[in-house]
Amino acid sequence: KSPGDAIHIKEYEALLIRAKELTDKYKDLASGAILPSAVSPTASAGGGIGNLRSPNVHSGSVIEKADLVLGMAQDTDPKNLAVFCRSLRSVSTADVIIFTNEPIPARHLEIAKQSRVKLIGFDLSKVQPTSMQNYHPSTLRWPLFYNHFSENPSLMERYGRVWMIDVRDSYFQSDPFSFVTPQQQQQAHAATSSSSSSAVAGRNGRGAKLGSADSPNTDSGEIGFHVFTGVESFPIKECGWNSGWIKDCFGTGVLNSVGSKGIICSGVSAGTMSAALEYMRTMNDIIVGKDHSQGAKFPHCERNGVDQGVHNVLVHTGALGHLHVKQ
Repeated sequence: KSPGDAIHIKEYEALLIRAKELTDKYKDLASGAILPSAVSPTASAGGGIGNLRSPNVHSGSVIEKADLVLGMAQDTDPKNLAVFCRSLRSVSTADVIIFTNEPIPARHLEIAKQSRVKLIGFDLSKVQPTSMQNYHPSTLRWPLFYNHFSENPSLMERYGRVWMIDVRDSYFQSDPFSFVTPQQQQQAHAATSSSSSSAVAGRNGRGAKLGSADSPNTDSGEIGFHVFTGVESFPIKECGWNSGWIKDCFGTGVLNSVGSKGIICSGVSAGTMSAALEYMRTMNDIIVGKDHSQGAKFPHCERNGVDQGVHNVLVHTGALGHLHVKQ
């Protein structure tokens, strides 16, 4: 292990304690009890999850587009799904789409119904190429996301902003889509860079704590893709997990070129829909073996966590357009 692997134990333990508190809070939902809705969203005519809207202002006119939270819940424990869905639903009326493997458990369906979440099932045995059937869910999600949106272009018109976030180990404390004008956003960042967190996500070497002022802003029609530094304060080369993912998938040369950079968490990112789709396409092309421009070695390097290796290479080599890195 490298020295960085043992850093921030106190912060990690604090996150575990908070996660336990939330699990206990929502255990009735996970075990089958019916809980009242925490948010009563105003839906346009016709109702349904696709009709929840947030106004975006473009050139003086109001264009109503929905916000979207997008995630993956393959073989996810219902308690974790309940924490994610109920904590989000208690602070936001955004549309939620979560991919999950079939057959979808009855408890997952019940939690989704109570929390107004759309589950999209997929048959793992039909995933192509067949090598991806053994991929870790954190890797597999990107081809699934990209295929879904590229095959359903109407979704590009429906959604204005999207958060892509881990489901298994995330919870929400405030609305991640809280609107702030560009001026307000600058003032908020000048005042604080870490207060009033809107979401917490964490895994080995992959944690991130996000501020509510970091919401992607589309009031002015700005295209943007937002990524977030992890809770780790050390560079990639000092973390055995992150340096290993990059070395195994891209080689020593690429690791040396980005090793002094900070760790960026792939478990959460956000942006306008067009920027998010471009990110999904780039991740998909590398993971399925279509793009070898960075020397990617998929499927041979695939294992739990390598999507963060890809994520960091894309961020630190300038491969992503309209990029904003949040501390």
